Amino acid sequence: RAMAAAMAAGVRLRLLVVPLFVAVACGRSIPPRDVRAQRDVLLAAAPSDSQASSVQPPPTAYICVLGSVNMDVIIQVDRLPRRDETVASRGADGVKYVPGGKGANQAAAVALLSHGTGIGVRLACQFGRDVHAAALEEALVACGVDLSAAARCPFPSGQGFVFLEPDGSASSVVVPGANGAWPDVLPDSLRSLLRGARAVLLQREIPESVNEAVAAEAAAAGVAVFQDVGGEDRPMTDAQLRRITYLMPNQSELERLTGLPAATQAEAARAAAALQARGARNVVVTLGARGSMLLDVAGRLSVQTAAEVPGGVVADATAAGDAYRAAFALAVVEARPVSECLRFASAAGAIAVSRVGAVPSLPRRRECDELCARTPVAEAIPDVRGGATAVMRGGASDGSAAAAAASQPRASPAGGLRGAGDGQSDSRWANGHAGGGVPSAAVALPILDSARRARGGQAPAGGGLQCTLGFASRLNSMRDGWRAEWGLPNDVLGWVGAQGRVRGLSLVDFNYPQHLAGVDLAQVKQALQTSNLRAGAICMRYTKEHQRGGFTNPDPELRRRAIQMALDGCGVARQLGASELVVWSAYDGYDYNMQADYPVMWARVVDAFREICDAFPDIKISLEFKPTDENTRFFAVPTTGAALLLAHEVDRPNFGLTLDVGHCIMAGENPAQSAAMVGARGKLFGVQLNDGHSRLAAEDGLMFGSVHRSMALELMLWLRRTRFDGHLYFDTFPRNEDPIAEAEYNIRAARALWARAGRLEAAGVQERVLARQDALAALELLDEMERPLREELED
Repeated sequence: RAMAAAMAAGVRLRLLVVPLFVAVACGRSIPPRDVRAQRDVLLAAAPSDSQASSVQPPPTAYICVLGSVNMDVIIQVDRLPRRDETVASRGADGVKYVPGGKGANQAAAVALLSHGTGIGVRLACQFGRDVHAAALEEALVACGVDLSAAARCPFPSGQGFVFLEPDGSASSVVVPGANGAWPDVLPDSLRSLLRGARAVLLQREIPESVNEAVAAEAAAAGVAVFQDVGGEDRPMTDAQLRRITYLMPNQSELERLTGLPAATQAEAARAAAALQARGARNVVVTLGARGSMLLDVAGRLSVQTAAEVPGGVVADATAAGDAYRAAFALAVVEARPVSECLRFASAAGAIAVSRVGAVPSLPRRRECDELCARTPVAEAIPDVRGGATAVMRGGASDGSAAAAAASQPRASPAGGLRGAGDGQSDSRWANGHAGGGVPSAAVALPILDSARRARGGQAPAGGGLQCTLGFASRLNSMRDGWRAEWGLPNDVLGWVGAQGRVRGLSLVDFNYPQHLAGVDLAQVKQALQTSNLRAGAICMRYTKEHQRGGFTNPDPELRRRAIQMALDGCGVARQLGASELVVWSAYDGYDYNMQADYPVMWARVVDAFREICDAFPDIKISLEFKPTDENTRFFAVPTTGAALLLAHEVDRPNFGLTLDVGHCIMAGENPAQSAAMVGARGKLFGVQLNDGHSRLAAEDGLMFGSVHRSMALELMLWLRRTRFDGHLYFDTFPRNEDPIAEAEYNIRAARALWARAGRLEAAGVQERVLARQDALAALELLDEMERPLREELED
């Protein structure tokens, strides 16, 4: 009753509640008279019935934290024991029991730091059934954490054994207990919780399968995912990296993830870029006393100096990383400039190391803001290209630093970074914004971004209205529509030259071996360079030799030949600088019932793709499924769902899918739903755009958006929401149209629909339509935003 009254009274009483429950959680006995005195104070301060109307309701905007809840056993030692050695703790009171666990720490930190902002925190966790569980729950509620999503399981509570040395260094051993007992499938209530969150915070002290499912659900809903790498030492898949908005390792975790050194800031920046090359977007690295850095999705590097530790003494580093990550996520949700996000997080971490314990050490809002005001701006370091960068120097009162802060990009919960003057402020994050007058504590530095460079300088999709993805168009359209007035030879080099005249085209996808057999690749590279184009993908095309199947052919020699052709195609891709091999076989399937051994056929496809992926780990290998064709009435992989199952069984980070709009329509699928399913799992490597009239078994190859305009718009919306970062290929057949003009129309239409999808996001399509599954609201929003295509193109 005292707790209920205290929580109803609001955050004023949290400071009264904390001593009682921290004492309980620490295992200290409390005299009965002290318990009664605490209870009387709480009840006296609780609102009366006449005051009930003034009590504020719980925040509707919230951050969702999923993770571990532990009872930490803090053992103070002079030094860690060596192997086969026993050491004693320091003094008679050298052991303390305090609430902890990375999930609990981060949830409590968000709750304490978000006081007064209108943003709450909800923790999804697994409490055990033992004496520790009640104390853990009470300590979290005392901090203001909403535990309505928490569950209990018939296992002991998780425990963390923390060995604390005199200099504040902490080494830990975690016993998962209840933290390892999550359900195999996310319950509907948790899925709904994730979709409504402003951000989701994850760590690695719960099963990785849970983190992956949660990240997929959040990413599909457009919710930012913050992944703390701390916890179990285990690999992280490329698919998971693509789902995460902010990946947040410390130095040792960064080194384990990449196999690269990160002892210096320049080394850490290079290692972060290596993670981006695997699909990560924004990488935040904490470097202890050397500060922290953010390598953002656009390739900008921001470096933050460490804030001074209050009192000058590091007492316990146990929850410093959790305080930092919680503060950074909260600042991002509040849409602060990047510099302030890093600065606020640095202050939170510094305060946490000045106190002993996990939850008891966590900072409050006011003390973080005060420490921010005293924290100097960062000094520049050489960028990873070896050049010098501009420097921002001086103390916190430096006017130039304040000016720099005004020009800093702002962090966005969607994962991008907005320029301070781009007019895209978001009033949803305005409540409690602490910051206007706090000067910058970080400086943005340019950095060579190998991931972007590998994609030809393109940043991942999403964010603004302008589509930055690369475009390619069907090369055979130039062959079929070849015109003498072009003054070009009617061969592959001439077709490349013709595509070079298409305004907006940047890439060429080649069929292999048809386009390149017997052609000097040096001449192809020269033709691309002359036309200011690059090779995008190599697309496999098998011949009548494989009429009974390529990878599925019953003849082992022909199967071997089909696989070798794909391997040869990868070699050509590597020589031309293409990043992807797309496999579509017109013959891998069957026509009649009783004709095929389905499990054997499937196993052969899986084995073939595994071999190809393993042979060329630097090339993305994707399957382009098709449900039916004149050559094969039933394909071995006939749907998006089957293709995703294949990707799961191939189980290679460089294997994914290429979705063709026409093929999805033929399969009776909604291309947007297919893209959302595949993109949320990090497996959408390519998209082929076209349209058609949906005639039975027909593939019209019409111009994109010409028939199904709303379907095309929704597809663009979900490409944006899943942060698609491949290129767009127009697989259309201009049999009666000028192929150059037709390709230019496709590019204009795609860009216009992309921009319109961005306007839908800005107009609140998530809140107004998707979260409610309201068809009428969807149509009304489309009517509200309907504008002529030409007007959008002019914009």
